[in-house]
Amino acid sequence: EAAVEADTVGFLYRMWFLPVYQLILCLLQPVNLQVLEPVNKINISAIVTNSESDYTDIYVETNNKSDIFHKSAHFNHSFLPNFETSSEQPVADLKPAVDKRPAREPVTAQDDSLTGATELTTSGFVPMSKLNPDPVTSNPAKYVTVNYIAKALVLDKGSGSQYTISEIHCKDEETIQLSLVDPRRNATSTCSLYTGGFGHATTGVRCRLSRNLPQECFCWDGLCLYPYYTISSTIQQLVTQNGKMNRSGSNTFIWELEGNNLVISALFRMVDGFLVPIEIEVSGIGYTLGSKDDRTSIKYSILQFEPTDPVKLRMLLNPGDVETSLLQQAPGIFCPRSNLHPPRNLPDLPNQFSVKIETIVEGQNQVSYSHHNYDLQHKLVSVKLTPRIHTPPSVFLTTLALAPHLLPQTYNIIHDFNTGLQYTVSERTGNCTVENIPSWMGDAAQMQGRPVRLKLASELLQVDPADFVYSGRRKIRGISADVWTAEKDGETESDEYSTIELYFSDADWTMQLQEVNEVKNIPLGMSTYYADSRTAPYFHTKITSHYFEFSGSHPSWKMFDISKCLSNADRLYLRLTLHVSYGQLVQFSLATAQDSIRAALAKSAGVSPLRLVDLFLSSSKNKNSVDVWFVLLEKPEISIKGDKSIHTPEGTLAEAYKVLATVFREETKLRLQLDSERNMLVGVIPYSLQVVGETGHPSSRNRSYMFLRTHYTAGSMAGLGFSMAVLGLSIGILVGFLLWKRRLGLPNFPHIPHLHFPQCQATPILSSPTTDLAQLTPAYPGPPLQEPRY
Repeated sequence: EAAVEADTVGFLYRMWFLPVYQLILCLLQPVNLQVLEPVNKINISAIVTNSESDYTDIYVETNNKSDIFHKSAHFNHSFLPNFETSSEQPVADLKPAVDKRPAREPVTAQDDSLTGATELTTSGFVPMSKLNPDPVTSNPAKYVTVNYIAKALVLDKGSGSQYTISEIHCKDEETIQLSLVDPRRNATSTCSLYTGGFGHATTGVRCRLSRNLPQECFCWDGLCLYPYYTISSTIQQLVTQNGKMNRSGSNTFIWELEGNNLVISALFRMVDGFLVPIEIEVSGIGYTLGSKDDRTSIKYSILQFEPTDPVKLRMLLNPGDVETSLLQQAPGIFCPRSNLHPPRNLPDLPNQFSVKIETIVEGQNQVSYSHHNYDLQHKLVSVKLTPRIHTPPSVFLTTLALAPHLLPQTYNIIHDFNTGLQYTVSERTGNCTVENIPSWMGDAAQMQGRPVRLKLASELLQVDPADFVYSGRRKIRGISADVWTAEKDGETESDEYSTIELYFSDADWTMQLQEVNEVKNIPLGMSTYYADSRTAPYFHTKITSHYFEFSGSHPSWKMFDISKCLSNADRLYLRLTLHVSYGQLVQFSLATAQDSIRAALAKSAGVSPLRLVDLFLSSSKNKNSVDVWFVLLEKPEISIKGDKSIHTPEGTLAEAYKVLATVFREETKLRLQLDSERNMLVGVIPYSLQVVGETGHPSSRNRSYMFLRTHYTAGSMAGLGFSMAVLGLSIGILVGFLLWKRRLGLPNFPHIPHLHFPQCQATPILSSPTTDLAQLTPAYPGPPLQEPRY
């Protein structure tokens, strides 16, 4: 019995315990427990039993955070015990094992370290992914991100060229933006589109609309040199077409898709819970990938992939902090009209305005300032500016070409289209030049056989207002502004190409003008971009004009003052009495009343309003009457040699005064146009037009002040004061000396008769030490002597 028992124990040791022990040694031998992290899971992945042979293979999988490794052992299945599935993770729908012999001690004990085991028949192999499916490979769409910023280095396998493309994708807005620096053209190419394929593509200074994007994003001039398949399209194809994903490492995955027209192989890495692409290779039909070849294969390495929230993406797609379309083109780029932006028309420009302009020429580091006034009703324009070399000041929206002989000082250039004359008045010296308005001026329109005419406000743009396209909104000096863009192309492609941007304040912003006026949609500025040609890679010059204190009311008449162009003798000081109360006349403001009276008097005299200056209103001695004081100027003469005189119906000073005297000799009515909707009829007292002296006119009261202010500087006044002090000191010394002489007595100097004082009883002063004493008055001899009494 002892021998039988010993044989039985030895048999069990050799046939069962020893193979299991060898299996455990085989599993643990290649693992360095000091290097690897602690094993946190051991899976018996499969037990493959071959019914036609005597062997069974056991596949065991262990993993930790550092690596995954697989081991297998080979056993004779006749001695292999019956393994049962762990109760913690039951496996359903498995066929019974071939060997059903009871096991004394199952290998898969109820332990946390063993998460699953089963027996398989000879019908095949069931991998662990069937028993414990990988959550990433089984549902990769759950781990992809749809809002990201990416940059890829693309390799075109057909041509061998490499280029870098940046991509921004926003799923919430369904927009994509691509950017490429074109090394061949030295230009930046961009593509902004909706995921449906509609958007605009730009390269250099050009822009076009297309519904076939992104395939045609980088196709220009008949060439498609940079094929590209967006990362968002790649991920979408892998998800929707059920691409196959396999784990290639602890955190890396290979996602593949094979189709008739598209083959994709992409390597992803799990980072912070997102599948981040590392490398992508795409092959397919050339047009799908943005190429004109029949088949194209491209491979790109992802240099940057940053999952981003939609708010940050919106800020990147639209750098301005105003709510607008995400597909707004870059500044200066003109794109044809489309439904990318809501249809809007350019606001109407006023027929009269005054504005101060700051002009900035980028690249030349120059800034200039000017003051512009435009009055279509009276056909007047004035520009006050200081010309500088290479600085093109603008008449509101166009370029004013200045004469090269003008010195760098402030000028007030006045255009009177009533007479066709231009007045150039120097603010420093008061000199004035009168000449014909040049036909090439930006505010002048040529006419056949007739003098130039004043352009309408819309014509000042030099571009038809209907050609301006709404381009979204932008911040201008911190103000939300609507942007309109137009292009001005040359006659040929090689001619200079320019674009114009106009900025108008947004309807939500209110601009305060003067005291209480609040307006909306006023011009804020303009930018002009210049390029060598339409196909140029960039704009070489940008000129920006900022508008300040823009007012749509009538400009001040002081900006149209030409009195310095005429002498004081070429004017008449006049007074006229109106039969109207002062309060009723100035009810809409004093300036409005003065402007309307000036225009009415100029019309009655048949002269330009510029010839009526220094207009004042005062109460009359008559009840309910107002005296109008004004100065009527002579007709100016052209001072530039070679210019032909322009014959106008305007009369001379004498003729104009005669007309006024005739009109106001009898009681008449004067029509005052206060604005476009309101008129006022006021009576004129007969024979009230009188010529007054210059001293009696209100304009002469502060003439001396104006004279000093105009012709004397601070240095000259300081010199004058010092000279007066020296002169006063000298006079004081002389007077003191004379008084001192008088106290002592002055001699009679024949050669200085005015120093002889004949009535002076003071003791004379000797003229010299050798003066003849005989010349002096004899001394007093004393009282007469008397005879003694005794």
